[in-house]
Amino acid sequence: MSTKLPHKRVSRSAKHFLAAVVFNESSKATLQETQGTLLPCMGFYYVCFHSAVSMLWLCESLPEEKMTRLRHSQLRSFVETHLCQTRKLERGFLDQYEQLQDLREYANYNFGSKAPKYEYPQMKQVIEVVAESTLLQTREVLVTELQARDQLFEFQAVIGDNIGEDLIKLHSGPLVAKQVWDYLLRSSLTT
Repeated sequence: MSTKLPHKRVSRSAKHFLAAVVFNESSKATLQETQGTLLPCMGFYYVCFHSAVSMLWLCESLPEEKMTRLRHSQLRSFVETHLCQTRKLERGFLDQYEQLQDLREYANYNFGSKAPKYEYPQMKQVIEVVAESTLLQTREVLVTELQARDQLFEFQAVIGDNIGEDLIKLHSGPLVAKQVWDYLLRSSLTT
């Protein structure tokens, strides 16, 4: 068994995973309701971003001070070094991260360009599948790491008994909140 992580690291990991799930379910609901992809492109990128941050909080090799005010440009390097090179995560995650980042940045910074790089209406299925894939990969890494340290219940309790209800209410409406809780329960990542 590996050594236990400080509670703060497990708690931060749980908070970021919860953010990833909220962004995922909110983006799916927006995509379904509006059939527009602009906001979901942004939201699905943050699914991947927060998923990566969640996994990184469980990496003892990454000093805590490097995790504060983590920049998007640093994230790829940290994932490569602390997750991919240690074989905790497949490099395909980084490809998906870059795909979602490119879509988000293009949507944010090139809105209304005369020669659009992407046909956003055709991106509906792609962005949702990619974001779901990143969540699934993240869940696998989290469960593996937390079980090895005998801290899975601690992670689940942070979401279910500590921060979950307040953060979900703060950031989502009733429909999305139900979808978030359903996802967390199906994934066995809450109490």
